[in-house]
Amino acid sequence: MSFAEFNNIRTLRKEAREIGYDVFLEIAEKVLAISSEIEDLKKEDEANRAKKLALIEKFQAMLAEEGIEGIAITEIAEGVVAPAKTGSGSGKGGKGVKRGSVEPKYAFKDDKGVEQNWSGRGRMPLTLKAKIESGEKLESFLIKKED
Repeated sequence: MSFAEFNNIRTLRKEAREIGYDVFLEIAEKVLAISSEIEDLKKEDEANRAKKLALIEKFQAMLAEEGIEGIAITEIAEGVVAPAKTGSGSGKGGKGVKRGSVEPKYAFKDDKGVEQNWSGRGRMPLTLKAKIESGEKLESFLIKKED
């Protein structure tokens, strides 16, 4: 049964008649138990949020005592109380998250003698991989940076 069916009172009445009274009562007890668990979790989340907001207000007062003003509680609370808004949840990049371009880290010549570069990200170019497998060191292809 899908959620749409489960959420429809007519469908529930029909299913209740078909499964019998005893089974229906057993299901109702389980639903009430789950409801109670969810309510407890919600109360716990609200209590944790209240504690965090109290701490933020305390820090706001401490900042004001030091003469640092103009920072709204919402600015401080942005990453603490509200869930972080990241693409993968970790905040460190991940599958599908664009990380931007970087300078090439390695330089090498392909089989035709054409200069190639590799940033060190992603799969290693096959030409470079073949050179390393033939015994050359990856460090020998590092691009020397002048400071």
